[in-house]
Amino acid sequence: SGVYDLTSQAVLCCSEIVVGALSKKDINFIISRATLRSPSETEDLSAVVYHKTGGNAYFATQYLDMLHREDFLTFSFESNRWEWDVAKINSLTNVSDNVVQILVRKI
Repeated sequence: SGVYDLTSQAVLCCSEIVVGALSKKDINFIISRATLRSPSETEDLSAVVYHKTGGNAYFATQYLDMLHREDFLTFSFESNRWEWDVAKINSLTNVSDNVVQILVRKI
């Protein structure tokens, strides 16, 4: 036939990239840089994020996003800095340790 079948000529090349879990130090570095706070100031928040996400980079960003959307991580224009209350975050009863449930809530 006169129709050229591109699928028969396609060459697929795939690469697998394995990304391991981030360490507590890595999570703290990211949060410290993102909030423009010193690493010593972000250790408590980082510990919670690490505990809730197991160091999974995607889950950590989703968890931080959820904290921000639900006003547990806020920017104060008065003090011109990011603020959070770890005790309040730890006491959340509507947030499961299962990050998949957090993602489902977004949908």
